[in-house]
Amino acid sequence: MEWFLKAAKQGLASAQYDLGLMYEFGRGVEQSDEKAREWYQKAADQGFEDAMVALNSLNLFSW
Repeated sequence: MEWFLKAAKQGLASAQYDLGLMYEFGRGVEQSDEKAREWYQKAADQGFEDAMVALNSLNLFSW
């Protein structure tokens, strides 16, 4: 988690996406759709396609 967070804060889109996954599924962190959405959005804003798909899916299936 520590290294993903460091890389994500430096703007690495793949690390931002990975943090989104970790938060969405509660892997190594407490599950949080809100935090997942934040990290996916940061990666999507950089054009990271997997993050765009994950963000759309998360938004579509969140109630």
